[in-house]
Amino acid sequence: MLAWKILRERAASAEELALAERAATQARELRPDDATVLDAWAAAQFRLGRLEAAIEAGRQVLRAQPGVGIFAEHLGRYLQAALAARGAVALGDAPRGRSRSRCARRRRDPPRASR
Repeated sequence: MLAWKILRERAASAEELALAERAATQARELRPDDATVLDAWAAAQFRLGRLEAAIEAGRQVLRAQPGVGIFAEHLGRYLQAALAARGAVALGDAPRGRSRSRCARRRRDPPRASR
């Protein structure tokens, strides 16, 4: 599919990404129930910075094909980008301007000897 060929290129220009989106949109019109086509359209939205559209389409793809790992990976990438864009903290990261929690410090520090 033309859209995937363009979307896999990291250095694709804005014009090439727009072409990929048009190709994926046309493919969706021809094959509306094809999860692979919808996945390509979602990837085009992602590459164009339309994260919410990419996430919604990625969720639709997973509902249609729940056992396909690559579709889950793509949706995960879209969700991570949306969290990063919102300044969200990933699990395991310390909040900005703060050190680790007391519980985390207790797990890391060796127990003190008692008398």
